[in-house]
Amino acid sequence: MMSLGNTLVVVANDGGVYGADVVNRVVQPVFQFGGAKIGFNPQDRFMMSLGNTLVVVTNDGSVYGADVVGSGSGRFLAPVQRFGGAKIGFNQQDRFMVSLGKTLVVITSGGHVFGSEVKSTPTGASLGIAAGGQHKPLGPISERELLPVFEFDGARIGFNPEDRFMMSLGNTFVVVTGDGDVFGSEVTGRSLSPVGVHAITVDLINVICRDTESIHSSDKFALAGSIFTGQENQGVYFPTMRINDHEERNLGRSYHFISDLPSVGISLMGWDLDENDSWKENEADIKKGIGAIALAVAAVPGWGTTASAVISGVSKAVIDTIDQFNEWDKNDKLLDYNEVVTLTADVPNVDNWINHPIDFSHGDFSGYSSWDYTITMRINCRWQPTLS
Repeated sequence: MMSLGNTLVVVANDGGVYGADVVNRVVQPVFQFGGAKIGFNPQDRFMMSLGNTLVVVTNDGSVYGADVVGSGSGRFLAPVQRFGGAKIGFNQQDRFMVSLGKTLVVITSGGHVFGSEVKSTPTGASLGIAAGGQHKPLGPISERELLPVFEFDGARIGFNPEDRFMMSLGNTFVVVTGDGDVFGSEVTGRSLSPVGVHAITVDLINVICRDTESIHSSDKFALAGSIFTGQENQGVYFPTMRINDHEERNLGRSYHFISDLPSVGISLMGWDLDENDSWKENEADIKKGIGAIALAVAAVPGWGTTASAVISGVSKAVIDTIDQFNEWDKNDKLLDYNEVVTLTADVPNVDNWINHPIDFSHGDFSGYSSWDYTITMRINCRWQPTLS
């Protein structure tokens, strides 16, 4: 079954073709197309429409089509013609076939998507003469050729065992699962956008100190950085906290993102500040610092692509911003953590929490400059379908 404009079309086992127009979401009476039959051979594997043409693809990748001509219940199929050029849809792993504009598209069981554009060349000949003595050709006859097959890049789609139906809707590939959930991937050029979005939460829970950097006193610990995806970032800036051996301090901050990809970038730096260092502490300055870090990270070259593309430049952007806010020496950096964390979210609308502690320590033989800390963190990724 397929659609042909505003007409639902079904092809019977014997090659007979039937249709029903849809008018204002009301299905009109079913009629039979006249003319040729199509899709009745045992080797016929996939069936779809391509513009005004019904197309069948066989087991060996050969492609045949029959143009639909006429109007109303008098529509009929022109003689079936074989398309020249490349073959498509003949591999065992080929699972679905659809059309997208003038392109035949095959989706494999692994979710990879391949396409072949159909070139149409007018022959100058016309099909038939209209009834009623009008002596008017019913339509031009064109030769069709499949151009070389190419692979779409970007996301995969249609690879889950529960995926049941596949179709195109405008510029979007749509898959329907066995339980009726609907997912879509928009096509731009020859690239598929991610299927759905990922709601990501990063919780900074606390700082645990097992050994301070200072020998004779507690550390004056400062923490700043950025948490980011390819499209969003949030600055991290905490007031200093006094902490001693075997103590912990609450952080209690959550950062929320909507991302195309199931990954998040984390850039965190921590220092033991000297007594004469100045670190902005009041609430208004902290908010300014958070905002300034976010602006600086958004100016990193490559911003707007992926977290991996900008991770190398984020820490410098944070440091440069902190320098504008504080008078400090930066001598005792305890933490310089920069990582893109890849997350797992295979089942839609299900939370996937993971613990992600950051351990940072240093030791020397004298014990003069050593420390041992952990920042406890947890991260959640929830996959949300684009369509529902």
